[in-house]
Amino acid sequence: MPFPNPKMRHKPKLLILKFLILLIGALCTSGAAYAAYPYARVTNNTPYTVTGEVQYVSLACSDDSYTVAPGQTWTASSRGVCLIDDITGTMVGAVGEFGEKTTIVNYNASPATSYSRFQINAWSGSYRIFSEDEWNDVSDIKHGKSPGFYFVNKTAWPLTYSLDQVGCLHHGIIPTGEGEGGKLKVDTGAVWFTLKIAIQPDGVDPVSNWDCVKPVAELVADVAMAAVTGGGTAVAKAGGKVVVKTVVKEVVKSGVKKAIKSAAKKVIKDLAKDELGKLLTGAGSVELYGQYAGYEWPFRCDEMPEYHIIGGPEPERDEDGVIYLKRGAPFKVMKVNDCGDDMMLASKRSMESDQSSFSDWPGGGANNLQETGDPSCVTFYKGTNGGGASLQLCGAANNWSKYINLGGAGTNFHGQVQSFKCNSGIKSVQFINGNANPMGRHNESCKGGNVVNPNPWVKAQATGVSIWQGYCCGEGPNAAAARMADAKKAAEREPTCATFSSEPWGKGTSLKLCGQDNWNKYTNLGGPGIDLHGKVKSVFCNSGIGTLQFLNGNANPMTVHSVSCTDGPWLHPKAFITSSATGVKFHPSYK
Repeated sequence: MPFPNPKMRHKPKLLILKFLILLIGALCTSGAAYAAYPYARVTNNTPYTVTGEVQYVSLACSDDSYTVAPGQTWTASSRGVCLIDDITGTMVGAVGEFGEKTTIVNYNASPATSYSRFQINAWSGSYRIFSEDEWNDVSDIKHGKSPGFYFVNKTAWPLTYSLDQVGCLHHGIIPTGEGEGGKLKVDTGAVWFTLKIAIQPDGVDPVSNWDCVKPVAELVADVAMAAVTGGGTAVAKAGGKVVVKTVVKEVVKSGVKKAIKSAAKKVIKDLAKDELGKLLTGAGSVELYGQYAGYEWPFRCDEMPEYHIIGGPEPERDEDGVIYLKRGAPFKVMKVNDCGDDMMLASKRSMESDQSSFSDWPGGGANNLQETGDPSCVTFYKGTNGGGASLQLCGAANNWSKYINLGGAGTNFHGQVQSFKCNSGIKSVQFINGNANPMGRHNESCKGGNVVNPNPWVKAQATGVSIWQGYCCGEGPNAAAARMADAKKAAEREPTCATFSSEPWGKGTSLKLCGQDNWNKYTNLGGPGIDLHGKVKSVFCNSGIGTLQFLNGNANPMTVHSVSCTDGPWLHPKAFITSSATGVKFHPSYK
């Protein structure tokens, strides 16, 4: 019986049996020679550290205490011929990040066992210790019901998938298919996974059990070009079938027709390899956290949790054989039935890919959204790609580069911005966590007015923004040159000043300090709302400064490190400054 009732341990017959086993073990160990059992091994397949005991049924063996980290295996140092009775387990620092209970059902042998290999797995809304044979038995289900996952690929591309916990426990390829699309069923235990799905043009699984890597743009581009154009025997042998639609001819001898110039498509051979790779990896991958595989017996769903994958960039071929890449609908993974939903209360059931890699294309990056309001305004959305509730904030009326709260009367967008669109008068948006000390910041370029799905930090932490007319804080075209030009203008106006920044090349949080009237005096690397103590990663010296002397004013005596401004306008200081400096002294000449 695979899962003995723990209460049976207290029945008289079982106690007598265990006593006999203990007695036989003691007699065996008195012999001159005996065949020892393999050492006990406990593998932890949970996201938490586990401590517990391996309990033996022989006077010759003392119980073993163990501690095993996530993804690791603990092995005992001795055993002899001792049989294992129970294995206990307790989670350390577990928070139930999937909504599960963090208790562990102990392993209870009935009777005691010579087994040596055990593992801790998620099971039935909590966790359980299994022998290896038990786990193989309960997880090897071939009936098409839960637990497991059923994928339907309705895109033009082969897809790679992985179901991750501690490592990529299940992974492979979901093939393409005409009509209803390629289908794949994956049998798993009744546990939670992080589901990752991405375009894989050659149909070759790039993932290993412990290497949950994201698709590499350059490699994807290479195989995509071969798969779409029909070149490369390796792709054909791997079964990387890509569905390329035939469309009305759009090319004439003199070049591309005007119609295609305004459409969201490009001739695929005209795309640089890095651009093609970024388009397919950025706009063709999705990650869904906390996806439940459905219930095990006796509560199995009649069908596995079912996921459909739709959209994504579309390859097209015209009558002359010219192949294009079309932007297409957003790449999307969505759960379409309710099996296991009550175990995923904190998890999303669908997700679209980031479309901002199409921002430079005609009509790309959701550019079809019309500009509304003043040119100085930005519209923020709670959904990706300009979806969901919206909030518009503006930089005019003396609000340029000032902190503006992402909330108002009856509206709260704190940590909820999934996408944004700038109007024509804005080049950059700086997202800020005004509750952090010092403030956390992240810069985003407006990308030509296209809808942008920002960095995950923005989605989780931003409480406000500052709106910029130029590229002073963003990542737009020639941003570094723009910062250099702005810094040189400032140097001409204020030759005794220097600008200290929290990131290289003047990016991140910045603080301007000046040496005039403060020559050779300790000046604090902090100000109202800004703290750069131990955080200076770059410095711009204006023309009137020869040397900057960085100090740790909290040290007794002060620790000092000097840098020469003659080494260039941009300085990237050494470790002492980036970790310890609390202030600075200005010197007009080299010191």
